[in-house]
Amino acid sequence: MATRDVQVVSRDDGEKQRAFSGGHMGDITTLAWSPNGALLATSASDRKILLWETKTQKIVARYDFTGVINFAWHPHENICSFVTSEGELFIYPNFLSSENAQQLQKPLQPAPFIHDPLSETSGNARKTLTNGLKRPPNAPARREGTPDSLDDILGPESAGEEDDFVEDDDGAGYLDEVNGYGKRS
Repeated sequence: MATRDVQVVSRDDGEKQRAFSGGHMGDITTLAWSPNGALLATSASDRKILLWETKTQKIVARYDFTGVINFAWHPHENICSFVTSEGELFIYPNFLSSENAQQLQKPLQPAPFIHDPLSETSGNARKTLTNGLKRPPNAPARREGTPDSLDDILGPESAGEEDDFVEDDDGAGYLDEVNGYGKRS
């Protein structure tokens, strides 16, 4: 019987990247990345929860649980929770061994790409931003040379005093005064 794999696919170009394979014998029912991306937890109809190291795509722990349909990591602690198809909620403090719990202390880990499409040096690659969104020196402003107001678009001759912009074309009798809510009624 063939195993069921988790295939990572690049969001940017749709290219298949690393695969987490050789673990589950049944259909995968849920997966969840640890908050820092160092670990991946998967569960399947084979009654197993597998814990994978993201960097190597190797299984580092196996747990036996039936019918797991949702899995969640605590954002800061070694606590995991999951729900079964029977409606049972399991909350496990110290879910990971001390060796695997060290993985949660690492900084944010990169996605398991074969290559990072955004790190290529071609002319089409996105450049890394330094200190946020800033224009290079002498670069034109984004809206430079475009009209910024209705007067710029229509020209100075349309800005006459008698042009009210609101025209009483339906005979509803618009007032010249502004009401208490700042509108003409």
